[in-house]
Amino acid sequence: MIVIVIVTIMLSPIYFGTSVQGRVINKWTGEPVEEAIVVVHSELRGLGHGELIEQINLAETVSNLDGQYKLSWWGPRLGSRFFAGIPKTDPQIIVYKPGYLPFYADNRLVNSSRFDLFHSEQNVELTPFEGGYEDYLPYANALGKNLRFLYWNLNCDWIQVRRLIVAADELNSVYNNLSVHTDIEPLSNLEQRMECDSLNGI
Repeated sequence: MIVIVIVTIMLSPIYFGTSVQGRVINKWTGEPVEEAIVVVHSELRGLGHGELIEQINLAETVSNLDGQYKLSWWGPRLGSRFFAGIPKTDPQIIVYKPGYLPFYADNRLVNSSRFDLFHSEQNVELTPFEGGYEDYLPYANALGKNLRFLYWNLNCDWIQVRRLIVAADELNSVYNNLSVHTDIEPLSNLEQRMECDSLNGI
């Protein structure tokens, strides 16, 4: 039994990533954007049909007064399946702050699919939004669709990005008060479907 466990660990791929950092700025003025929510995630997918296996890394932070943010390195982490890998488009980045258009980007892996290497700097230009909630609706729906990776297996991955989930839920509540449907998953649905820690106090 011990031999089998040791062999399994030796044959399982190991994943890790370096720290990622950068600066969030206003695209129009070049001024730093404080308290922008930055989420970075990498997925482990099957090599055959590309089915999603797990989130191998998921992290969140906010930009400081100077617009700077940093997420620490992660790993080594043992993959749950041998015939799997991290897609070349990962890690993926989501940056959100009310009053701006959401920002989405991805990286490219350097070296083989076993090594998730960030570029050393990820500078983000957020575009200010000028308009009403009706004009913002397509961006709200896009945010909801880009967060669907959190709900695929009904686990508690979303707890690791609490700030973004709460901010998205607040945006969804505004549209609910206007009797407008969005593609954002309500926080109440998540809490009912999953036994996770409360988000109170965030």
